[in-house]
Amino acid sequence: MDGCKVLAFLFCERASSSSDGKASLHGIFDAIVLSSPRRPLVSYLGAREPTDFFVFYKAVVDQPCTLSLRVFDPNGGEIAGERSDPIEQPGLVQSVWVMATAFFVRPGTYKFELWHNFSARLVTAYLEVVYAAA
Repeated sequence: MDGCKVLAFLFCERASSSSDGKASLHGIFDAIVLSSPRRPLVSYLGAREPTDFFVFYKAVVDQPCTLSLRVFDPNGGEIAGERSDPIEQPGLVQSVWVMATAFFVRPGTYKFELWHNFSARLVTAYLEVVYAAA
């Protein structure tokens, strides 16, 4: 896409950034395992039900623009939310959006799309949500 090149688009358990802008991603994944609705996950040896995760992107833009995230459930319905970053300066940009696992309660494949100026899809990533074996 003219105007923007995506270098990374990832899901991770934790994300942080240093004062010089370096991002650190921890626990990169492509699936969430939830406990069965009938059997809550019991904390054992540090296991816990995930509560949130991060969607990270890194891109190069050649002019001011807006990068936004659209999320779709397994039936194709859009999960509402305001997830957009206005980019003021050209160059290398990176950011994270926090996603609550409460929105991902139905097993299946969720689709995440990164958009440029709300009009051009740049990249798509898929997240599997599965229940733990009983």
